[in-house]
Amino acid sequence: MMELKVATCFALFLCIFKTVHAEPNCSNGFGATGPNVICIAGAEDYVLRKGLVSDNDLTTAIVLKGCRITSIEEGALGALPALEDIDLSQNSLQALTRMLDKTPNLLKLNLSNNRIESLQLNIFDALTKLKSLDLSNNVILGRNIQSRVFEELHHIEFLDLSGNFMTGTPENLLQALQSIKTLKLSRCNLDEVPKFATHPNLNSMTRLTLSANLITALHNKLFINSEKLESIEFDDNLIEFIQEDVFKSLKNIKTISLQHNKIKDLPESLFKSLPKLGNINLSHNLIEYIPANAFRHTGLKNLNLADNKFTYLQDNFCLELRNSGVRLKKFYFNQNPWQCACLNDILIEVKKMGIHYNGAKYIGQEPVCVTTKEFNCQRQPNYNEEYKDLYNDIIG
Repeated sequence: MMELKVATCFALFLCIFKTVHAEPNCSNGFGATGPNVICIAGAEDYVLRKGLVSDNDLTTAIVLKGCRITSIEEGALGALPALEDIDLSQNSLQALTRMLDKTPNLLKLNLSNNRIESLQLNIFDALTKLKSLDLSNNVILGRNIQSRVFEELHHIEFLDLSGNFMTGTPENLLQALQSIKTLKLSRCNLDEVPKFATHPNLNSMTRLTLSANLITALHNKLFINSEKLESIEFDDNLIEFIQEDVFKSLKNIKTISLQHNKIKDLPESLFKSLPKLGNINLSHNLIEYIPANAFRHTGLKNLNLADNKFTYLQDNFCLELRNSGVRLKKFYFNQNPWQCACLNDILIEVKKMGIHYNGAKYIGQEPVCVTTKEFNCQRQPNYNEEYKDLYNDIIG
């Protein structure tokens, strides 16, 4: 009887095992742009061959995300003239072949989170209509990229190269791009703003992301060719030095984010005369002083000075901002070594002027400032060290 049970279980196991598919399981559907194909990973790594994705003249999108694909045979994505969107992210691709030559109408290509090491010179040449290319989180070495690899991509609007090693990239890598709007270069091991990101032809760019790199300084004339930039992000770098005219040419800039750096001093004219600048994030730095005059003739609405080294701000800081034409709506200033008298002045001012602040930090549940016997706001730099030391001893 026992032998019969064992045999039955073994036969059942074989039956189940045979139903497990190595190749991805694909199904047809209908998306926002038309017929699509969505695939789910099989049980094993897979080489994408012709036949998995049916040759449907009307298919507009193919999703092969996380399907354990290791390589793609030539012709596997052929005979799909209406194809506009391919998602091959989260696979194990190490190299790209001429797999896309028969998809001339492709608009969006996602190759993020693979293991791609290099880009063959003519790999994208057939994609003359491509608007969005995501190559983030691969192992591409910038110094090994040939400068003409993107030369046919004249209509690219979105390019993400984040999470690769982009030091040593040719200066003219993006010289063919004429319509770029967004360029992402986060986590690229860059120790300076790369010249290929500020090439003269990129004057259509509106967003540049350079977060989580190793950049230490921002020098003048960096953005002289980037007049249309609306947003620039330098979060999580090592920036200590900023020249006063570095943002001077950015007359359309709306957002500048410099949080999580090592900034101690800011030039007084750094943000002046940028009429559309509405959002400035300087949180998580080492700044001790910033005058209201630094924001004169800007469109500043949201200012974040949280987690710095401020013990005081100039008297009537928010009122002086308003007198200079600034209409501040949100102001964050928590996690600074405030003198209690100075913090009290700020709280009175923001409440009176109806400026939103992170009030939950100031309801008496935790210490937020320090004071001596004299409850006066000492607005002189020579008092800073005393109050910072006191704050660190009691609160920090």
